[in-house]
Amino acid sequence: MANYEQVKKLLKDNYELAGFDVADEELESGDTILRYPEPGAFDVTLKLSRDDIQEYGELLQARAEFAAAPYPTSLCRKNFREQLLLSLDPRLDEDSLHDLFFQPAGAGEMYVEIDRVSLVYANFFRFEPGYMQLCIDRIFDVPERLRAAATDEPLDIRHTFARPLSMRVFKIGASSLEEAISVSSEWIESSLFTLAYEYDLPLLVAQDWPTSNATRREKLQRLSLQAQRVIMPDAGFRSDLVRLYQAGIASPIPTQQFLSFYQVLELFFQEVDHAGAYTALEELLGSPNFRADDAAIREIVRVVEAYKTQATSVDLLELLMRQYVPSEEIKAFIESSNSEAEETLHTLANRLYTLRNSIVNVGAGSPPVYTDSEIIKRNVPLVKFLAEKVILATGQG
Repeated sequence: MANYEQVKKLLKDNYELAGFDVADEELESGDTILRYPEPGAFDVTLKLSRDDIQEYGELLQARAEFAAAPYPTSLCRKNFREQLLLSLDPRLDEDSLHDLFFQPAGAGEMYVEIDRVSLVYANFFRFEPGYMQLCIDRIFDVPERLRAAATDEPLDIRHTFARPLSMRVFKIGASSLEEAISVSSEWIESSLFTLAYEYDLPLLVAQDWPTSNATRREKLQRLSLQAQRVIMPDAGFRSDLVRLYQAGIASPIPTQQFLSFYQVLELFFQEVDHAGAYTALEELLGSPNFRADDAAIREIVRVVEAYKTQATSVDLLELLMRQYVPSEEIKAFIESSNSEAEETLHTLANRLYTLRNSIVNVGAGSPPVYTDSEIIKRNVPLVKFLAEKVILATGQG
C-alpha cells in the first residue's frame, strides 16, 4: 500500500494535470487548498482532507480488483458491477429514483439497485477526463452561501464528486470478469426494461461519458467570440426536416441517430424520382423530331412507367447526392473523417441503404444490428453530413 505522503502527492499532481491551482503550503490541519481557475469557479475554495487522502489510498490498494469494463463508464469485478445510466426523458426527476431495488427471479443472492453513483465509483474514475468534467460542473453550481462559507472553511473536494444515476449488480458470483460482464449485462437490461414497461421510466446504459455543462460552456464561449461572423441562412426550412435532424442530434442511440438523418434523405426520394422523369420528358418533348401522334404518346407513357419501376432506393439515394451534394465535398468529408473510401457514389449509396435495411428489417433475412453497433457509429457522421447538405440545399428562400 502506498504511504500517506505518496497518496497525497499523487492526488495533488493529478489535480494539477486536470487544470486546478494547488497550493504549495498546507493548512495547520494538514489540508491542501485547491481552486479551479475559471470565472464562476475560482471563488470556490476547495481542500484535500486527510480523510479523503486515506480513502483514496484504500482505493488504490483495491484498484487491481476492478476494471473499467465493458465500457469506460462501467466499474466491474467478479462479484460486483456498477454501470452509469442516462435518462432518455428530460422530465424525469432523478432524485425520485434513488434506492430502487430489484431481485430478479431465479437470481439466487444476486440483486440489482439503482442509486446515485457510489463513492467507490467516484474515486475510481476521479481523474478520468469525462468524469472530471462532470465534477467541474458541480464546482460551477456551488450555491453562493457555500461559496461564502468556503472562504473561511474550505469545501471538501469530495462534495464536488458528480453523482449521476448508476445501476449496481451485487453478488454476481462469477468465476471471471468476462462472466461477470455477461451475467450483469443481462440483468441490467432486464431491470431497465421493467422500469420502462411497468413505470414509463426510460433509462439507458451510458456507454460513454455524457457531455458536461463545462464543455457546452466552452462551445458557447467560442460561439460568442465569433458571433459577428455567424450568418443566418437566407432560407426557411421545412419543419419535418428540422425535427428529424434535431431528433438525430438529441438521441444517444446510434441506430436512432442514423435513421433520423437517413429519413431526411428519404423524404426527397420521390422528388428526385420525379425530377429524373421531368428531365427525360423535357428532352422528349423538346426534340425537333417530336410529333403529337400515337407513337409519341406511347413513348411518354414508357418514360413515366420506366421511372416508376426502374429506380431503386439505391438509385434514388445516388441521384439525391448527385443533385444536392457536390461529389468533391463528399470525397473531402470522407477523407477528413477517416470514413470508408468509396469508388463511386453508387457504392456509397448502396452501403448506406444496406445499413438502413439492416436496422429496419431485422428478422426479415438481414443480420441483426445492435443499438451500439460500431459500424453504425462510424457511419452516423457521414449520413448526418449528407442530411445537412440536403436540408441547406433545399431551403425555401
